[in-house]
Amino acid sequence: MCTVDDDYPAIAPNLSAPHINPEPPTYCLRFCPVPGSTHLLGLANEDGRVAVQDTSKVLPKIPLTGFSCHDNAIFDIAWAEHSASTMVTVSGDQKVGVWDIGAGDKGTKVRELRGHTRSVKCVEWRTGTDTQFATGARDNTVMVWDTRDRSDTVPDNAIRGAHSMVQGGKKKKGSHLSSPSFSSPQGVVTALAWVDSNTLASCGDNDGVVKLWDLRKNYSLYKRDPLPKLEISHPGPSSTVGYTSLSMSPCHNYLYTACMDDTIYKYDIVSGFQEPCARYTGASIKNFFIKMAVSPCGRYLVSGSSDNWAYVWNTGSEGGPVARLGEQGAEVTCVAWSGGSGGDLATLVTASDDMRHQVWRGRWGVEEEMIRGRVEMLGKVDKKISHSPFRPIPMTPSTSNKTPRRGLLSTPGTGKKRQTPSIMSFLTPKSQLTPVAESPANVTPTNDIKRGLKRRQTLDFNDENCPSQAAKLAKHDSCRNLASSISTLYSSPAKCDFTADSYKSPRKLLACSPLKSNVNSPRHISSPLKMFSPLRELQAPLQCTQSPTANLPNLIVDGASPRTVRINVKAKEARGTNWLTSYAKEKKQVVGLVQTQMKEAIGGLAKQTGGFSKVKQRKEVKKSVKKIVKLK
Repeated sequence: MCTVDDDYPAIAPNLSAPHINPEPPTYCLRFCPVPGSTHLLGLANEDGRVAVQDTSKVLPKIPLTGFSCHDNAIFDIAWAEHSASTMVTVSGDQKVGVWDIGAGDKGTKVRELRGHTRSVKCVEWRTGTDTQFATGARDNTVMVWDTRDRSDTVPDNAIRGAHSMVQGGKKKKGSHLSSPSFSSPQGVVTALAWVDSNTLASCGDNDGVVKLWDLRKNYSLYKRDPLPKLEISHPGPSSTVGYTSLSMSPCHNYLYTACMDDTIYKYDIVSGFQEPCARYTGASIKNFFIKMAVSPCGRYLVSGSSDNWAYVWNTGSEGGPVARLGEQGAEVTCVAWSGGSGGDLATLVTASDDMRHQVWRGRWGVEEEMIRGRVEMLGKVDKKISHSPFRPIPMTPSTSNKTPRRGLLSTPGTGKKRQTPSIMSFLTPKSQLTPVAESPANVTPTNDIKRGLKRRQTLDFNDENCPSQAAKLAKHDSCRNLASSISTLYSSPAKCDFTADSYKSPRKLLACSPLKSNVNSPRHISSPLKMFSPLRELQAPLQCTQSPTANLPNLIVDGASPRTVRINVKAKEARGTNWLTSYAKEKKQVVGLVQTQMKEAIGGLAKQTGGFSKVKQRKEVKKSVKKIVKLK
């Protein structure tokens, strides 16, 4: 609430000015960010005067005196981040002033910077430093100044044509390659905000674009339109797309922009999304003097309005405001938050065009007569957010201790629910568990099949309980007798040196698999297993270590195996060469014959003419004659 003691008049008019303005409105409010000095409030008005108020004290209800800084209206001020005595002011006289306000009520001018060609609208100190700050002006230029530089007219970096617009309100494709548009500025830089120490956000009055600039680049060297690091266009269909102010969240990942379409947009600049994360409506933003600000805790957002109210939103709830601050006598323009001790919200200040500003605090037990303004709660109800399919639905305490996935699993064969076994079943020994009688009802079909597949079935030893093998057993009863099987081996052509007493079946029998043979399902598991095996019947050890197949014929050695690859050497020798090889041989013979004939012809010619030796002798005789003539 705002009490009578917290309702103050604005800065007194400048009586020494040639044209006295009896009611100069307040254009800017800023709290000092330096810890220990957050109760100091800086104010600037239309007459170019600045005043500092101590909000921790109750002051007389008289206009603040302040001191004169510029000959024109001061549009913005900024405290240094680490020095409570340093302040920067920007004015309509196209100048930027650096002031030392630590000595008394009157400030001392430290520097006066002149680089803009039109009114300077905004200023922001660079994050983490007290020597660099950025300014934006009506000349569509953003300048970065360094107080350590000697020059007062040349900035450290300059972004010219920051928010340029062409005719028709739309920027042409590839316009950054055309002639520079900052020669005839058509945009106004209305607000600035530092995202980090190297990234600066800016907005304009009519282009509807929020731009992020990487100030590690030297934009002063650009001869064409500068290219920003990121551009965020206006998301709505409104033709009123001018932005009035920017504000960063305390964590520096969200950027809030107040637009002339009566909406405040929230952008996630870390992800760089073009669509806003939230939209806050309810305020009437009709001119560029209406500002908004985010609380130091990041949970609340406040904005002035043309309907003489100040509105407050919860940043976690988009849409309409949650409260509004008492009606004033004129439109509310400037707002400012002050951070309290421990990060708690301490003070909120609003200024209106009726030359007054109110300090809003959290107080209780105040008499009704001392209350100047109240906070009116609007009764906003947030929409219920449905549970996401990726989030677990909250469960009751009785079922929350169970694992949701395992609690609903079921056996594929039976389809019944299977709960997670208790800890008692793991701690109880198996010998103490109650035995379950094996009966056809307790045996599942799946286990029946698995057990049947494991049963060994051979061609010679069949199961008498199997219905499909009953007829075969009647005809081949002798197959169950081991002696008759061995006698058949003795009658075979291949002789074996083992007897019936020393015979023992090998481990791997040539048996037909139940999957490969077309045999019906084996008998039920409940029936007794009556499988005959020589290993069980004959317990006597082998008397002979020789293999029973030692005397059998070896088809591989004999060459009678069908898989043996036979090489027909005679056919290969009888096979003739191909045509290409025969042609090459004929060609060699012809060439050899021609060479032989040529040698014979040349040899005969040499014999008839005396050879090449006579020709050489004649040349030597001529040379000797020429030498004799020369000597004479």
